[in-house]
Amino acid sequence: GGGDADKNRLCPPNAYPSTIGDWPRMNCRTWKTERRWVSEPEVSAWVSRSRLNLLGALPDHFAEPAVQEAVQRYVGHVGEAVKRLTQLDRELDASRSGTTTQSAPAGSREP
Repeated sequence: GGGDADKNRLCPPNAYPSTIGDWPRMNCRTWKTERRWVSEPEVSAWVSRSRLNLLGALPDHFAEPAVQEAVQRYVGHVGEAVKRLTQLDRELDASRSGTTTQSAPAGSREP
């Protein structure tokens, strides 16, 4: 179900990167989109059954300590990574257009 607007919200276009500057936007959009999918039971179920799901085998190995540690690291850092990639993308856009942006100092956390 759902109309085109809902489908576009759940699966926004995400162009394959053709330059190094395209990677921050692509990764950020991918991670934000995946976060939306988790909150949608029908989409989440479909993704878990998809042969293209890179994490499809995760439940089979979740009891392994190394897998649990990796998942904890990912969950603990993905939010900050999205913030930093968003800032990098803004800076790259600004440098392409000739404007400047205010960047947070290295190692600082943005609110």
